[in-house]
Amino acid sequence: MASRLRVAYFSPLPPAESGIADYSCELLPYLAKQLEITLFAAEPEIVTQELKAQFPLHAISSFPEMRFAFDLPLYHMGNSLHHEALYEMMRRFPGVMVLHDHRLHDVVGSLTAGKGDLLAYGQELGYVRGQEGLNFSRALKLKARGVALPPGRPSLRPESLSLSERLVDLSLGVIVHSAAVEQRLLAKHPEASVKIIPMLVIPYETESLRGQLPWAESDLLFASVGFVTAEKQIDVAINAFARLHEQFPNTRYLVVGKALQELGLPALVRQLGLEDSVFFTGYVSDMRSLVNWIATSDVMVNLRQPTHGETSGAVVRALAVGRPLIVYDYGWYAELPDEVAVKIPPQDEAALLEAFREFAGDKLLRQQMGQAGRVYAKETLDPETVARSFAHFLEELLAMFPNNATLTLA
Repeated sequence: MASRLRVAYFSPLPPAESGIADYSCELLPYLAKQLEITLFAAEPEIVTQELKAQFPLHAISSFPEMRFAFDLPLYHMGNSLHHEALYEMMRRFPGVMVLHDHRLHDVVGSLTAGKGDLLAYGQELGYVRGQEGLNFSRALKLKARGVALPPGRPSLRPESLSLSERLVDLSLGVIVHSAAVEQRLLAKHPEASVKIIPMLVIPYETESLRGQLPWAESDLLFASVGFVTAEKQIDVAINAFARLHEQFPNTRYLVVGKALQELGLPALVRQLGLEDSVFFTGYVSDMRSLVNWIATSDVMVNLRQPTHGETSGAVVRALAVGRPLIVYDYGWYAELPDEVAVKIPPQDEAALLEAFREFAGDKLLRQQMGQAGRVYAKETLDPETVARSFAHFLEELLAMFPNNATLTLA
């Protein structure tokens, strides 16, 4: 094309405590070399000055009157409350969706049942599961009114539903980060235009932060990095680490990121007698510090279950700085090369302990896997290549809608 596409870019943005906000912040400078970008945010007044200086920025609510100034909108969708305004705008004005989480039940549920609108929630369930979904929504209404349900009534498990189907059907195209999510989408939406574009990773110059830790320089550090939720299985990792620590007393465990209080991890550490061997950094506000913490560790542990189709930003950053990995062998994590990660069956405590022992006792293995990770990140997750892939896919889609790709449904 003779000129760059004009793209309305919707995403959580820093300082939002969101991995997708961090991802967008890293992607945007490279994408701006390929596309003419205007940012739309739910709260533009709090977006960082750095982004405000680089890009035009507007409130999401202003897009309807501005939409014809753009060739198409690009929406970054994830399964958190940061995406509520994006979801509602996307239903009205579909465009291209970057689907970071295959499962969107949390954000859809929050916008409907979470606000007391069981009718809207039922419509979403009905869209996905037909009469079964509508029956379940009726049962919810009866329950809310205190009406007892008939015994033995079959019950749908809505938490098992993705509820991303409506957005996939509306979208001109969908960008995903893994073959696992692509396969899920095409199984339900065989006519959808789906493109796998790997998550990028930015090369950072790193420094060790071991001076901030109460341990010796020679201690071996295992680490889990990122917002700590139940799905991250940190309790499982710490329990396995306790057994490892008995055999390898010089091992330590580092938890980097904000942890939900209800998980009770400090109490678990005290119960296991690991107060001197487990360290919690708390929330890390800037990306450079986060990457430095990753570089400070020796082995990265990422045991996500269940997975909602997400790709781990912490994992790809660990690859870029040459840190070997322990992951569960399913979802996107199963697609990682064997040379960069030890992949174990989910919830297999014996396999997890063996992986810990393998890394603790083999420095050469750690070095070889770390170097393989660096090579993989450089060859596969290069930001320039990722940005070009975005631009090419948008151009292909726009060629099918040459007048304007901003469809109006409301």
